[in-house]
Amino acid sequence: MIFLLVFGFLDSLRRGKREDIKEYKRRLGEYQEHEAETLVEIGVFYLERDETEKARDRFMEALENYRKAGDVEGEGYAHELIGDCYLVERNFEAAFEDYENALKCYRVAKSSLKNGLIEKMKEVEMLKEALQGKSKIKERSFHEDEASGVSKEDAIENINDLIQEFISLMDKYNSYKDICKDSKYLKDALESSKLINDWEDEGILHLIMGEILFRKGEYKQSLEHFSEAYNIFKGRDKKGEGISLLLTGVTSFILGRESGIYEILNKAMKILCEVSDKARRIAYSIIEAIETL
Repeated sequence: MIFLLVFGFLDSLRRGKREDIKEYKRRLGEYQEHEAETLVEIGVFYLERDETEKARDRFMEALENYRKAGDVEGEGYAHELIGDCYLVERNFEAAFEDYENALKCYRVAKSSLKNGLIEKMKEVEMLKEALQGKSKIKERSFHEDEASGVSKEDAIENINDLIQEFISLMDKYNSYKDICKDSKYLKDALESSKLINDWEDEGILHLIMGEILFRKGEYKQSLEHFSEAYNIFKGRDKKGEGISLLLTGVTSFILGRESGIYEILNKAMKILCEVSDKARRIAYSIIEAIETL
């Protein structure tokens, strides 16, 4: 009897210990997830300041914590962020490797983050193609300029030319290209188009006047015209909507209004990718050019 009582007592201790171990594992998992989330926040902080090595180190640590916690979606998110670090460094192969690992995790976890990552991978592939094509042209034609570096003035001039080429993609541009230097005529034409509710002409005229003011360095007035063009084209003309939105973002960036700039440029690129390859390539070239400022 005493033996049975002792045995029963020991058995209850074992049951208690097993429950304690389960509770410990659960709490450890929660702690590891919390630590991983903190590491992600620190990593994002570094990434926003272009300190990619420090950011990647934190994301790698977060990846290990997510793995230990058994959080497959978190593991995928960490892989995606590591891929973003490589993307900033223009290391496309390494970026895609981590994006693919992230995609596998999202599929296993049946995560809704999968769709956003697939779209990102498509955009990165297009960016890779655009930049590789542009770098080949630079290598052939501007080798000496690259060696000596690009001044801010040269960068601005390049952006000016790209914006003009960008706007020339609009069908209505040819109607006004020969009188673009006549500001009085353009203002009169803009007023007339408003009076007769000709939104297509009004939109392209705002783009042309915005480009002229941008070239003169009058960025605030330029932004007003690009914004007006966007309001006119939005929901009516995809090409005009994408072009005017991207130029609104670029001009805002130059004015130092960087809040929400990524969302603006990203939205514009999504629209332009549906418009034409040429519009997409010029847009990427403009974004690349403003990064040199």
